[in-house]
Amino acid sequence: MKKRILSVLIASIVLVVPMAQEAEEVRDYRLEAAQMLQQGNKALKGERLSELQDIVFHLSNEEKESLYESFKKKSAGSAVLNWIPGFGSGSYSQGDAFGGTVILLSDICTTGAVVVGTGALCVAFVAVIFEGPLSALSGNDEMETTDKYMSIAGISFLVGGGLWLCTRIFGTFRPIVYKNAYNKKLRSVLSPTEDVIIEPAIDPVAKTAGITARVWL
Repeated sequence: MKKRILSVLIASIVLVVPMAQEAEEVRDYRLEAAQMLQQGNKALKGERLSELQDIVFHLSNEEKESLYESFKKKSAGSAVLNWIPGFGSGSYSQGDAFGGTVILLSDICTTGAVVVGTGALCVAFVAVIFEGPLSALSGNDEMETTDKYMSIAGISFLVGGGLWLCTRIFGTFRPIVYKNAYNKKLRSVLSPTEDVIIEPAIDPVAKTAGITARVWL
């Protein structure tokens, strides 16, 4: 009877171990890491970063390098899109909400200044063409009206042109700065792992301390 019970226990252990290994192999850590990295910069902050690091621990160095090459940021295309069509489209496509918003607001102000300048210029031309009726309606002579609106147009175009130039410079270099910062974070998470990692282990509840060793297979 004892021999039969022992045989059943041994058979159960033999069956359970392969099942546990199979369950472990079913989990695709690379896919999980890729899905998290699709969230962009959000995956490299706070609790999500800790979760990502736990997943990355199970990846080989080759898989880490593959993920890095797939998800690292590039800047050339984003810089071009910040020029044409502008409005922060390049930075937004890169995942840079701050840079995209700055360029968007600046381009809106630039467009507004150009619209105001164009309107003032049109009024100045109308003053030249219809100097008699316009002078009678405004109470000013034609030259005063023209000078007034030409000044408004000049200031508006100057402000709009200055904003446009500053925004284009910012839109060219901001994707490079963002790319370097993001890729540095990504590389720190997906950096190659040594064969053995030894870390301190402290249990505040049990009030014990020791070390843990992670072996890379």
